[in-house]
Formats: sequence, structure tokens, C-alpha cells
Amino acid sequence: MYRAFEYGCDILRHQLVSAGIECLHQECYCENTGNVCYYCVKGNAVEIKKITVEIENNLSVGRLFDMDVL
Repeated sequence: MYRAFEYGCDILRHQLVSAGIECLHQECYCENTGNVCYYCVKGNAVEIKKITVEIENNLSVGRLFDMDVL
């Protein structure tokens, strides 16, 4: 599960960079309740949500993720 989590984080970072979205801060935690990663990014929320939905729907392990955009 941890490798799938890391893979998803890597894909998200790559997609954000490819879209020209700047990552200002990142924090990841591996807890007993599961893995969590928070990103503070500078970009359009709708564009960012499209990226996360694409990952969740099209990545082989994407359904394991719940990527929220606040």
C-alpha cells in the first residue's frame, strides 16, 4: 500500500508541474489510520481538481486515492 501511495504522490506532483502549478508546501504522514499527503499549491482550483479526478479515474491504483481540493 505504501508503494501505491508513493506512486500516486509522484504522479500528482508530476501532473502539477506539467500544468505549471507551483507546489508551495508539502507534508506527508504515514499513520496507523492510513497515508496522508497535504499539498499547498498555487493554481486554479478547477484545473487542479481535473488533475486529481483524472488520476483517481485513470491510474491503475487511482481508486485507492481520495484527492480533495480545498
